[in-house]
Amino acid sequence: MHNYVVSDIHGNSERLRFLLSSLKQKHSNGDFVLHIIGDVFDRGNSSAEVYNILIKNKDNINLLLGNHEYMFMDFMEEPKSFIQWQMNGAYPTIESFTEEFMTNLLNDDIIFEHRMVRDLYAESYKITQSKINKLFGRGKQNEVQAYIDELKNTTTDRDMRTISLYIKNRIKKECPHLERKNKILVENICYLLILDKFCELYKYFSMINPYAIVDDKYLLVHSGFVSKSTKENITDSVPKSFYRPCRTREDLDFQDFYPMLWSRRFDKETNCRFAPNEKFDGLTIIFGHTIVSNFRKNNSNSLNPLITYDANGEIASIGIDGKNYDRENGQLNCICLDDLSLMMVTGSNKIHSTNKHSKPLTISKLPPILNKTHKQHELPEVGD
Repeated sequence: MHNYVVSDIHGNSERLRFLLSSLKQKHSNGDFVLHIIGDVFDRGNSSAEVYNILIKNKDNINLLLGNHEYMFMDFMEEPKSFIQWQMNGAYPTIESFTEEFMTNLLNDDIIFEHRMVRDLYAESYKITQSKINKLFGRGKQNEVQAYIDELKNTTTDRDMRTISLYIKNRIKKECPHLERKNKILVENICYLLILDKFCELYKYFSMINPYAIVDDKYLLVHSGFVSKSTKENITDSVPKSFYRPCRTREDLDFQDFYPMLWSRRFDKETNCRFAPNEKFDGLTIIFGHTIVSNFRKNNSNSLNPLITYDANGEIASIGIDGKNYDRENGQLNCICLDDLSLMMVTGSNKIHSTNKHSKPLTISKLPPILNKTHKQHELPEVGD
């Protein structure tokens, strides 16, 4: 089986679809797995399409947990936690899933008769509440209306334009003669359809793991960190209280997964983000979470994979977050674990492009990474 790794799709389906097409052509018998190290949704505007790709290609995709999946699940478990997800790209995801539901709903003649609209709302509410009860049990504060209220109660003008007014304006435009009381019901039915889908997504995310070990050589984990730092000059966004002792791969199952999803470290000596520069129990770490240009010295904007080496000159880690949510300028970095060769998917589908000078989707390939001896704190840039 051939193993490939990407991370941080962030709601941009184009490059993911293009990469999968290329891998299917290369492996016509389907003997490959594409590991995605978290953060498939948010920021980009085609999260619903990303989900369709994941489900359609489930035999060839292994999704791991990222902090954006965590924020979504946190919202489903406690609606009042929505503010954190909201501040990190939730609304493009919600709008993406909303589009399909609204198109079908507004083309249905049932919405023009009040009694039938009211009955549809009541039935939709009942079905959604039943699904939430099955997921979380009765007695918890997970009433459907709490979710709807959180989704509606936006905190900035930008958020308001993104989703609440988006739904209202679609209804106003496509159903101008609909009575106000029906418009309100239709709006809430749309939110119920979204929540119905979110119950499905929650079940899907709840079954994925926060890390994977591949070929007994590579540790795939979203943040890149599984144990706390012992170096005084390194600061960590995750408090030390979240860490449990974790020195071997056997310890991973007992480690709190929060650091694996959220940890970002800063080196006060080099004044830039800090990437793992030691293997973990003999495993090379492959991670996403932090855009690779944030690790670069000298203000380099390169989005090519970032390689670190340990004191023995062996590859300690590979960072691959290429800012894929940026449709015009980002890239999707893919590592082939057969030989550590690199593929970078760049460009955009011209139909959706907002940039007249946007380049078409292409895959650039680099030769396999060769182990070299480097100073411990250097962060060599492959392909720059």
